[in-house]
Amino acid sequence: MQAWAETNQVEELLKFQERAVERYGCVEQLMWSSMMELTPTSRDVVSKPFFGLRGFAHLVNPLIQSWYWEFEDLKRKSNIVATDFFLENNLIELAFMYNSLGEHCNKTSNESISQNI
Repeated sequence: MQAWAETNQVEELLKFQERAVERYGCVEQLMWSSMMELTPTSRDVVSKPFFGLRGFAHLVNPLIQSWYWEFEDLKRKSNIVATDFFLENNLIELAFMYNSLGEHCNKTSNESISQNI
């Protein structure tokens, strides 16, 4: 299952992902992918022809990393996180660190993660 926000707005992407985590996170036997990408509209393509997917990724990728650090449910309840141009964020390292703590779908706090860095 893929959770697509279908938006070109950063704020809407975060709101959608929070709702998706609430709905799909930690549901037994459900693997789901949080699609953390902005979706350009046809107007975006015409009005910003050289911006493209890389431009949208450049806007949102640093924010995605901070969201996954800041919001406990995003870290704890996400199975798969997909981003465009993954080199613009540090989600892979964050996922390794978080998964090594065995905190998926368990209640925890950011303090326990910070202490293990």
